[in-house]
Amino acid sequence: MAGGTLNRKGVFSLGHSALFFAVHLGATALSALLFSTLWLVAPGRQRVATGLLALWIPALILACMTPGWLREAHVPAETAIGSLVQGACISLVAALPSLTVLARAPGDLTRTARGLGADWRARALLLWLPLLRGRLLFGLGVILVLSAALAAIDLRRVVS
Repeated sequence: MAGGTLNRKGVFSLGHSALFFAVHLGATALSALLFSTLWLVAPGRQRVATGLLALWIPALILACMTPGWLREAHVPAETAIGSLVQGACISLVAALPSLTVLARAPGDLTRTARGLGADWRARALLLWLPLLRGRLLFGLGVILVLSAALAAIDLRRVVS
């Protein structure tokens, strides 16, 4: 059994399973949040949105196949590399709804708000948050659901 912690009977214990699941869920979700933020602040949002639209299905397939590839490469299950790769892959799916709204927003919206005297905090709270609120919450939900599913796949790799 590669990478698992066994009890005296040679069985992966429930406590270790829950801890493993929680750690991988957290690492995958944090990685996805980080990469989603990077996608949202990237310059040239229209090009980024188009690229992400082309890559989101292959990225989901890659995220689901990562545990199998790590097992074949004999990478210990406790390493965070699998969670980081999976988080980067699902960030494409989480950022895409918000990027479509940003790509359709008028380009001079921020410049107009800045010209009217709005600082970065006022622009974020009064302009971008109301515009993106539903999409950001949807993206967060996608991250949590996909992170839990991928952590369960990782857990299955460790237990088997």
